[in-house]
Amino acid sequence: MAANRLPDYARQYYNLSDQHLHELKEQLRTLLEKNCIAPSQAPVAAPVFFVAKKDGGLRMVIDYRPLNAITIREDYPCPRIHDLINRLGKAKWFSTLDLQQGYYQVEVAADDQWKTAFRTLYGTYQFRVVHALKEALINAATLKIFDPDKSITIKTDASKYATGAVLEQEGVPVAFESRKLSGREQYMPAYEGELVAIVHALLKWRPFIGSKAVTTETDHATLGRILKQKNVTTRLGYWLYKLADFNINAVYKPGKQNVVADAISRRQDYICLIHSNETQVDLPDIQNLDK
Repeated sequence: MAANRLPDYARQYYNLSDQHLHELKEQLRTLLEKNCIAPSQAPVAAPVFFVAKKDGGLRMVIDYRPLNAITIREDYPCPRIHDLINRLGKAKWFSTLDLQQGYYQVEVAADDQWKTAFRTLYGTYQFRVVHALKEALINAATLKIFDPDKSITIKTDASKYATGAVLEQEGVPVAFESRKLSGREQYMPAYEGELVAIVHALLKWRPFIGSKAVTTETDHATLGRILKQKNVTTRLGYWLYKLADFNINAVYKPGKQNVVADAISRRQDYICLIHSNETQVDLPDIQNLDK
């Protein structure tokens, strides 16, 4: 924090309804019982208000904006989590964090606890612990670590509204991906939708794939023949041209056996209606295009 400066908080409490005051009292009681907060005599304290949660509950919010305004941030390049995970393919030892009440797991240094102070009608308090990265810890999908030495299989599917894909190695998922279809794309024939799903997955996972051979599994039986078509629509030619950069082997897999990609592609919020037009063009055999 900037030297000799204190946050300029509002001098008055935020107005709270009776419902919010009751919720405030309950949340303070819970935090005190769990030893997450303690009474404070800090020279300044942030005001409190509530916002509604999606489940109908209330979330206590502390207005730390004045504190943030005078905080000197440590600019340090944090690694991308996907880059870290991708390097774990050969690892043999792993540790697991199993946190209860993961929202309050990071202890605040004793000399800094006063900075977290907040005031209410029921007293002034400061945090002993702060919000941890709860969502990152408990909501990460359980996936296999990518191994560059093992074969790659990509399973795809397309519905009317979206595409879905799963990258697998030895039958275990490594990554999931979905893509909303635009209004014009929703009117594509089924085989074009399957191509869109494959192309999007290949482009998304290009860092994994590189020049490796990839098996793509789709529930469209005629896709193998489509890859060799010469007379195609403009849009189909666009997707086929993108496929030319990859070494793929398209394999037919009935929809009942491709349930994961199928489920990812069937999100009902992917709905949009826009008409599309197509034109016919002649395209050389896509398999023979120079990369």
